[in-house]
Amino acid sequence: MKYLFEGDNFGFTKQELHLFGGNYGFRKIDLTQVSKIYVYKGMLTKYPILTSIFGLCSIALVTYGLYWALNGMGNSVDLSELNGRGVRGTGALLLGLGFVFLAGERAFSLILVKRFILKVEFYDRNFELRSLKSLEKNNSLLRFIDFLMKKYPPQKLRIEANILEELKK
Repeated sequence: MKYLFEGDNFGFTKQELHLFGGNYGFRKIDLTQVSKIYVYKGMLTKYPILTSIFGLCSIALVTYGLYWALNGMGNSVDLSELNGRGVRGTGALLLGLGFVFLAGERAFSLILVKRFILKVEFYDRNFELRSLKSLEKNNSLLRFIDFLMKKYPPQKLRIEANILEELKK
């Protein structure tokens, strides 16, 4: 199907909003049934507190692991007696800690980086579509907001004040 505007998990036609789950459409919403639409900048995670706790724990784990690998292991084990096995073990530990560090860094980037978010309310359901990045890459986000402004009256459409100025730059 040809969409006027398509994101990672949604597509807009002239009369419908299609929500995707995985690679298939799981819901079609008639645009006349939408009660409110919000466009704003926000965090990429729905749970910022849990995400920050995960990030802090992973950074603490990496710090402790590096301290143990560089100080504790060197004092208790003579690496020359291990015939290279201790060096491989330390390398594997550091590689694992590198992956944990990247996971913690990603958690913090989900909190600190602000992206455009589309929130759709209809009847008693809310959908937050946190993937307007594809519209930003195609430089069609401003056209998408113009489409929404033509389609909906101001009482149904809420757009953050600074978004239009930021997009027109």
